[in-house]
Amino acid sequence: MASLRDGRRIIHDGEQIEDVTTHPDFAWCASAVAQFYDFQSDPAARDVMTYQTPDGTTAGTAFMEPQTQEDLRRRATAHATWAEVTCGFMGRSPDYMNTCLATIAGVSRALAESDPATSERARRLYLTARDDDLAYTHTFAEPFKVATSNQPSCRIVRETSDGIVVSGARILATLAPFCNMNLDLPGSVAYERNGASHALGFVVPVNADGITWLMRESVVSTRTPRSDSLSGRMDEMDCIAILDECLIPWDQVYVVMPDDIRLPWFPLMMAGLHHHVVLRAIAKTRFMVGLAHLLAESSRVNRFTNVQERLGEMATILHTMEAFAMAAVEGAIYSEDAKQLFPHPKTVETAVTMFGHFHETLVSHIYDVAGSRLMSCPHERTVDLASDVVEQYFRGSTTSGHDNIALHRLAWDVTGSSWGSRQDLYERFHFGNTTMRRLSAYASLDKEQVTSAVRRVLSQPPDRTTGRVWPLPNPRSSG
Repeated sequence: MASLRDGRRIIHDGEQIEDVTTHPDFAWCASAVAQFYDFQSDPAARDVMTYQTPDGTTAGTAFMEPQTQEDLRRRATAHATWAEVTCGFMGRSPDYMNTCLATIAGVSRALAESDPATSERARRLYLTARDDDLAYTHTFAEPFKVATSNQPSCRIVRETSDGIVVSGARILATLAPFCNMNLDLPGSVAYERNGASHALGFVVPVNADGITWLMRESVVSTRTPRSDSLSGRMDEMDCIAILDECLIPWDQVYVVMPDDIRLPWFPLMMAGLHHHVVLRAIAKTRFMVGLAHLLAESSRVNRFTNVQERLGEMATILHTMEAFAMAAVEGAIYSEDAKQLFPHPKTVETAVTMFGHFHETLVSHIYDVAGSRLMSCPHERTVDLASDVVEQYFRGSTTSGHDNIALHRLAWDVTGSSWGSRQDLYERFHFGNTTMRRLSAYASLDKEQVTSAVRRVLSQPPDRTTGRVWPLPNPRSSG
């Protein structure tokens, strides 16, 4: 918590926030992030949440560079365990970026021959993050980019012996107010350098000179969290980074190259991030399935076939995401360049694409199960004032009136509040528009592979003289 009191320039609702650890809109989330690290240090969780590095030190398991499937399973278990702390509702928990930084360690090896200096810098950035257990946010695109604009608004203003001076606006720095560092990824939007587009990747302290963080409006429901509130417990906050001639020292730059040069390691980096999303989504889906079950049970609508069908579909979504998580490890791919084992890229990419739709379905089914009862819950203080009335008219089939109202208020928080709406928007768009992701899936599909069986059947009708009904596939290409 003390590391967040470092003079960072964070603007919210027209004022600069001097201390996010004490501000009423952000203190609870700061405490939630601190709780992650407390949990990691808990002796009961230490074997899962930490590992011994090749250097002989102890670090968070999310920083692990997997060499075997067992390593990958161990890291996945740590992600899944950490996700349970917030029931999967904190999308950018610190272990998310830890995995990204572990990939950068692999990038350092991939660049060792072509760019030794950059390779060494990338390796040091990873080791510093791992050994100091720093919390990272990240930026990767421009806000409100006009599609017809030819030049990136982010630019390298000049280069000096000390480093690169950059200006521009970058998004979407989720959790930034509660982090130590920002990792700027060379994603879909490049930087202008000497009139040409360049892929630039760097890290920079959140409190660096030349950076201002603009917060969106807070969706914290109350300044003192209700017992049934999730929104009061944490608003991980999304920010825009405004860079105004911000100096990035050379030792904090891990890649700078012309934008037309392919970055072969980027899909592997995304695979690690996607894997984290899948594991977190499982925790969140499990929570939402349980919530829907309790809602149905409280009003006895679980007797109806249509409600059971919806609950069954929610359970199927949970099992589907669990299957994706297992397949990601079983089909893991080892990169000789990065010297790391990565979760199967297509599996986790598909899982993330599908979860955008799955989450909409989960929310919709909770609405269907709870119905108008979501809008029939008095305020918590009203409940305390009218306790006898509450117990007379608001009881569930197996719960007290107070508990039944708390259950339905929780369901509203998850689905219908400003905080819940942000959750839905996040799940649908945090890796881009689902439609565009599906288009990309089709564009990258191996058409020859999926059409070969069709062409084989069309070209070889049944042979009655030999009794061969089906044309045989090529064993080497049938997997």
